[in-house]
Amino acid sequence: MSVLRAVGWAHDRCMRPMRAAAEQWKILTGVEVIWEERSGQSFAGDTLDRVKSDFDIISFDHPFVGSVAASGALLPLDELVPSAVLAELANDSIGPSHVSYAWRGHQWGLATDAACQVSVVRPDLLPEPDVPRTWDAALALARSMPGRVTTSLSSHDAICTLLTMCANAGQPITPDQERFTDPDVALPSIAWLRDYSSLCHPSAWDGYVVAPMAETDDICYGLLQWGYTNYSRPSFAGRQLSFVNIPSAGDGPVGSTLGGAGLGVSSSSHDPLAAAEFVTWVTTSEIQRTIVFPNAGQPGSRAVWDDPLLDNESGGFFFNTRATIENASIRPRAPWWPAMARLGGESLAHGLREHHTPEQLLAELEFAYRHALSSTPDDKMAQERPRCTN
Repeated sequence: MSVLRAVGWAHDRCMRPMRAAAEQWKILTGVEVIWEERSGQSFAGDTLDRVKSDFDIISFDHPFVGSVAASGALLPLDELVPSAVLAELANDSIGPSHVSYAWRGHQWGLATDAACQVSVVRPDLLPEPDVPRTWDAALALARSMPGRVTTSLSSHDAICTLLTMCANAGQPITPDQERFTDPDVALPSIAWLRDYSSLCHPSAWDGYVVAPMAETDDICYGLLQWGYTNYSRPSFAGRQLSFVNIPSAGDGPVGSTLGGAGLGVSSSSHDPLAAAEFVTWVTTSEIQRTIVFPNAGQPGSRAVWDDPLLDNESGGFFFNTRATIENASIRPRAPWWPAMARLGGESLAHGLREHHTPEQLLAELEFAYRHALSSTPDDKMAQERPRCTN
């Protein structure tokens, strides 16, 4: 019997559907796919070079495509999967999820999971008419009930939040060889985020705040959280949450930072064709509907997002956040980005917590950017405009 080794991020949203799919795949093909876990921190921050030698299949985030293309950690799927199949998967993908794994003429991953930054509400604590639709309304809500609103202010989340806010304002951050961003673009959003963060519940600094929202009655509104159907399903053991579109600066819920997860084939795989067959199969709409979603997964398939029965099972998650993910923005994917996300995110989170001025915060981001460029050995000056689909 052929055996493939796979690694995913340590959360039910990834591991439960992937292990359920592996059981079915073994029955269908005789190929065993053994899934192992790595931490969410590793998923968000570690390069794939650290795991490629141990696995055939790797779950990863789209900002790593530039670095994997430069390092050769993954194999291009367009050389393993027929173009007609890739086209079908692209057409079924929600928002820019599929295209986010394309880089320099190759497809490096398939979007088996789709997410972006959205807002989260405790509907029993915050009536629907009071849910902020604009950034001004969100800040006014925070000022009216300090400590009862939140956002995630860990390093990774903080920098993604800044990307979202600038893109939503119609001025996405577009790094060049000299600087990370134009001050006129970033300073207004940094200033807003500084004001809002000072009014957040203390758990904002601990990372993902959706769990505390479901466990206590302290927080009624969370801004720019990664969407999780797990917490909005009626069967969830806790206070039920509602995920909704992000606020707007005037053009609707556009520019949200895309998240989710894709599956790629390691360049160290002993059987890359077999690995690619599983990756392709688990991304199809039928398997996303019948295996991924029922096992706590968050499908990247448009057919699932369109299904009213599954939307009802998710507590309205798909309908309530669809406008945001359809108009989401792709993070920078050049090889320097993982280092910038870590260094810049750490400096931004620290500076917000210490109440640095917006000008100080921007200067710290620029310092981190220069360091990220200088520390990226391959293709370090490769630039790409963050893509927004609106």
